[in-house]
Amino acid sequence: MTAVSTVHGGAAIEPLRFSAADLVDLFDTPEAGTPQWHERRAAALRYEASVHPVAAVNTAYRRLAKRHVATARLLEARLRRGPALEG
Repeated sequence: MTAVSTVHGGAAIEPLRFSAADLVDLFDTPEAGTPQWHERRAAALRYEASVHPVAAVNTAYRRLAKRHVATARLLEARLRRGPALEG
């Protein structure tokens, strides 16, 4: 399966998981299978990165936010194609 990812600094940012069911299990909430949930998580992580005083933590939060965005894009693409194609 081809990942929906963005390229940043030469490294591809991969989605957290490729299956909505795996996402629900990972985050222990049914909303984790929706693009909106991942967009909200990414926004929260970007905010935390902007206010945290430790640069290494900022970088980690930003990278995790990018993975949530990649996950949201993957879920959006799957919604456009239909649920029968989910892996």
